[in-house]
Amino acid sequence: MRWLIIFLLWLFYLISIICSSSCRYIQSSNNNLLSAMVVRVADGDTIEIISTDPSAQKLTNKTIKVRLFGIDAPEIGQTFGKSAHKYAKKLLLGKEVTLNVKDTDQYGRLVAIVTLPNGLTAQEELLKNGFVWWYNHYAPHEHKFADAQIKAQRENKGLWAKQKKPIPPWQWRLNNNGV
Repeated sequence: MRWLIIFLLWLFYLISIICSSSCRYIQSSNNNLLSAMVVRVADGDTIEIISTDPSAQKLTNKTIKVRLFGIDAPEIGQTFGKSAHKYAKKLLLGKEVTLNVKDTDQYGRLVAIVTLPNGLTAQEELLKNGFVWWYNHYAPHEHKFADAQIKAQRENKGLWAKQKKPIPPWQWRLNNNGV
């Protein structure tokens, strides 16, 4: 019985070492927070970052794709897609940001709330200026996102000023075979 207890303790110790090295960025970066530099803006809701977080050594010098949590931008080929991309680029490119990692999506991208150096989130900035939709299907409890979109709609900002009934990206993708 004594050997069994020693063996189980040793096994638990070994598993904790393996997990701590493979889950390093989440554990060492304080409740899923990660400091990073935005090196590319792919479109209105996807960026690429390089970690600047010294505690996330496994991610240092690697480009990581990040999907902005809770919003959906018009696709590049969709009406207002290029404008959304251009604004996201102006807002994010070259900035030191903090990611609050929520998940990993089906394409292997981190899904995160992205906080800008001024303390505002990229999501709220994009929403309140009318460049993206609040993706309530994936972020139903993000009431700040809903409020920011409603404000943009009331003030006829961005895509809400350009179109009477803009087509949400998730519907546009269905009508255009997922493009």
